[in-house]
Amino acid sequence: MCVLGHNTRRDSDGNAYPIFNGFVVETSTGQVIPATFDRSSRCPDEIVRRIRVSSSYEDPTWKGKLLETYDTHTDRFKIAPCYWSLRQYHIASMLRHYSDSEILSTCSTSPTAEGPDFVDSHKR
Repeated sequence: MCVLGHNTRRDSDGNAYPIFNGFVVETSTGQVIPATFDRSSRCPDEIVRRIRVSSSYEDPTWKGKLLETYDTHTDRFKIAPCYWSLRQYHIASMLRHYSDSEILSTCSTSPTAEGPDFVDSHKR
């Protein structure tokens, strides 16, 4: 897996970009291949899983636990219950009124490197 400096390139202005954002693992050989995925390849539970992951850091019942959403034994997604704190609800409510550029600059650590679906994904 390529992370941090091993997966970083810079443009002429010095902005950092990932060399690739996703990858596929060929399970029979272990080969890792850079890949991109369009929105149609994402499962319907993507938004629910994003909410679960984003809310978990304030949920004390998940402290120190991995956020596994896929059960490999049953080949099913299992979304554990979670809640939004009042602060998270307030943040989400504020973001609903932000422009695309405000969402990009507020929610991304690397706004110049985000893919074209970043803002849309956050709005969903």
